[in-house]
Amino acid sequence: MKRAGWLCGAVLTLWLLLPVTLAQAAASYGPGPIHTSGASQGHSAGTSVSREAVISPDATTIVRGQTVKDVVVVGNDATVAGRVSEVLLVLDGDVHLTSTARAGIVVDLGGHITADRGAQVDAIYHAAMSTPFWNGALFGVMFFLLAWAGMLIVEMGLLVLSVLIAHAFRRQIGVPLRFIEQSVRRTGITGVLISLAFLAVGALCALTIVGLPIAVVLLLVYLVGGVVGFSVVSLWVGNLALRNSVSERPVWVRSLLGTSLMMAFVSIPFIGLLLFCIFWLVGVGTTSAWLLRGWRRGVRGTA
Repeated sequence: MKRAGWLCGAVLTLWLLLPVTLAQAAASYGPGPIHTSGASQGHSAGTSVSREAVISPDATTIVRGQTVKDVVVVGNDATVAGRVSEVLLVLDGDVHLTSTARAGIVVDLGGHITADRGAQVDAIYHAAMSTPFWNGALFGVMFFLLAWAGMLIVEMGLLVLSVLIAHAFRRQIGVPLRFIEQSVRRTGITGVLISLAFLAVGALCALTIVGLPIAVVLLLVYLVGGVVGFSVVSLWVGNLALRNSVSERPVWVRSLLGTSLMMAFVSIPFIGLLLFCIFWLVGVGTTSAWLLRGWRRGVRGTA
């Protein structure tokens, strides 16, 4: 397992640092007993030379009697007639192990491995770049990056909108804020019920072409109410963080602090999504209670 983890780290590092790292490494090692491009004929099989590591972008040959600890070849082939005591890693190239080859771990990504009779290798790992594994791995990495970028955009958008809404409604926002201060659980339960009601009605409307625009309108109303409620929740979190402050901070400062803390908790792996749902549902419940209170006052005023 430790070797497998080391190999994964080596592969990622190589892809990130190429091609500058390879050029620098080849220049630093200079000429030696490891031969590239088939230039190994001038060395006898009886020589015994040891070397720590070889990193090369050219075709590399380790002749018989030579020992290298680690070998990395990128974009070309590798031929081993000597000994690689630790790891031989070839990216986008073929590996040929002759009958006198001795190696610890051989990893070939994107090529083929040929082992003659008599070659001794502790472990061989091979994967073609066109296999379903690499296609799935690439898709998984791209999906993760897109999801991370999308989540980052959502977080930044909520941060800006929360501060702007809190500042714009700074004189009225005290009313919905009291709903959260009185009972977070009650506002959260209200948010769950309102969300389920919007989901049910929206799903029924989306079943027909005539009701589809209504479903879109309901979704927009729900999102707007959720964002406004999220801003109220951020102000509540900011007030909690500054409850021991001597001077009273402006509304936008408290909202900015609260939203930043909420985004920090939301970024926690696994439980971050659950926390975001809790914040969102409490916000939906707060906005619903706020609108219901205004509607009741309007009804009483006209009665």
